[in-house]
Amino acid sequence: MDYEIIDNITSADIAVAVTGENLNELFMKGGIALVSEMTDDPGKIMEKEIRSGSLSHHELDLLFFQFLNEILFYKDAEGVILKPINVEIESEGGVYICRYLFSGELINKSLCGFRVDIKGVSLHHLKIEKIVEGFKGVAVFDA
Repeated sequence: MDYEIIDNITSADIAVAVTGENLNELFMKGGIALVSEMTDDPGKIMEKEIRSGSLSHHELDLLFFQFLNEILFYKDAEGVILKPINVEIESEGGVYICRYLFSGELINKSLCGFRVDIKGVSLHHLKIEKIVEGFKGVAVFDA
């Protein structure tokens, strides 16, 4: 597991911490953590559907919030479970830009083991911080 469940932040929701050597890896691991909490095994998700796009924000933690909610948007709007396969974070003129590529499949509870319908990502305790090893992110998923 590439993330840690944090038990002392919230009792009703799911709080996770992820680390990455760089922001690309941090965002990737955050997306995988989200999908891992919704399914039995993200590795079972077939790569039949592709979505790509970009997001931007002047605050890095709020860009992380947008990125994670983007995965949930596709789940709710299109009925697809997607996992990140490529993430690139850049900073241009004081604005962070996230370009992503997701892949996945239509939600089939028996095939991908869909088990928890996460409704959103909370701003509660959301943060990204620079650490010696790279970056650490914390997010709370509203289950």
